[in-house]
Amino acid sequence: MLANDDDRLESARIMAENGRQAAGAEAFRSLATDSRVNEDVRLEAARGLSEVDERAAAQAYRSIATDSSVGEDVRSEAARGLAEVS
Repeated sequence: MLANDDDRLESARIMAENGRQAAGAEAFRSLATDSRVNEDVRLEAARGLSEVDERAAAQAYRSIATDSSVGEDVRSEAARGLAEVS
């Protein structure tokens, strides 16, 4: 996991928790759907996104679950997350 990805994830959390839900949601979505981001960070971002925007979280989970470059365990976890928000 790159420090930059960690920083971006933490920034998204801070925004979402401090009254800037739209900005936090966009930051989470950006991380969760970016195939260049570490798969664990993507999954964590989708989880964070589910707390502020379930519809966007469903799209993010779907993106991870169908990404063949992501490990099977992460794809399975994303599929479970998708089932929870759908």
